[in-house]
Amino acid sequence: MKKLAVVLISTLCAFALHAQAGELKNISIQDALTSDDAKLGLPDDIKFYFGDAKPEGTVTKTISQYSFNREINASLKSQIKACNSALVVALKDLREAAKKEGATAVINIKSNTKGKAISSQEIFACDSGMLKSGVSISGDLVVIE
Repeated sequence: MKKLAVVLISTLCAFALHAQAGELKNISIQDALTSDDAKLGLPDDIKFYFGDAKPEGTVTKTISQYSFNREINASLKSQIKACNSALVVALKDLREAAKKEGATAVINIKSNTKGKAISSQEIFACDSGMLKSGVSISGDLVVIE
């Protein structure tokens, strides 16, 4: 009987956690880029251009497109703060890929959630729950002169 009760309680907890997970849209890119996480760990040696933002200078070479999915621990954080952190981690990955490939910028950055791309200069999408938050982004690595 005790085992049945433990299984039942565990199942109910799992459903409760799943019900808390959700897709968040309209999260400010600017807020994420000015967050403490970004200030502490996102150098500005690679430029990021979201959506259809035009880069400063001329694109002289397109190297390739990269995509990254990143999840972070969201416990003890608000969903917005966790999503901001997840975006910063994904941008760090894009930055490292750009440096490795010899790019100076990443353009056409889009966030993706549930198979739908969001191309915007102002907002991004994130999947967030009580325990983890995740961001999927893609962008084109380019050289700008």
